Amino acid sequence: MADVLETLDAEGVTTFQLVGHSFGGLIAAHLLAAAPTRVERVALVDPAIALAPELALGSAEDEVTPTRWGSVEEAKVARRAARTPAGYAGSDEDVEDHLTEHADGLGFRFCTPAAITAWGEMARPPAELAGIDVEVLLLTATQAPYVTDATRHWLKGDLGNRFREVVIDSTHMLYWDAFEETSASLGAFLLRA
Repeated sequence: MADVLETLDAEGVTTFQLVGHSFGGLIAAHLLAAAPTRVERVALVDPAIALAPELALGSAEDEVTPTRWGSVEEAKVARRAARTPAGYAGSDEDVEDHLTEHADGLGFRFCTPAAITAWGEMARPPAELAGIDVEVLLLTATQAPYVTDATRHWLKGDLGNRFREVVIDSTHMLYWDAFEETSASLGAFLLRA
């Protein structure tokens, strides 16, 4: 969050609209809490905020042994298994852009300890947003475990009528698997006068 604010300051951006997906939703919520007068609107796209500890722990444990593949094609096929056909292009592009050679095969480039730490951050209590006069849109993916009734209760409790939700029948990667509905919802929210 501090890095985002520092970058915005360096670029001379004083106010902005914010979209955060997954862990980015966590950062967006904390950024709103830290600098509410600078944020015009926030869209939380299937955010990973205040996750159940057992979900975060299981996900962190999965990070200990990152997935490896023998070829780019093998990685594409494996990643497509969690996608709808609409999401194949985005998933394939992700594989092409981010797959790197490791000693034990091809895998995504990320820092394993940082990924494990991130799951712990996503299990923290949510940011305090009470009294903040900013509209927040929550885009919820029905096929993902991240947004819960507790998430809705937190946002409704802190924001009241400044919070609204759009539920999309999709996996966590809404912008791949339900691009049209996701982009239409975001556009309607962010471009509203």
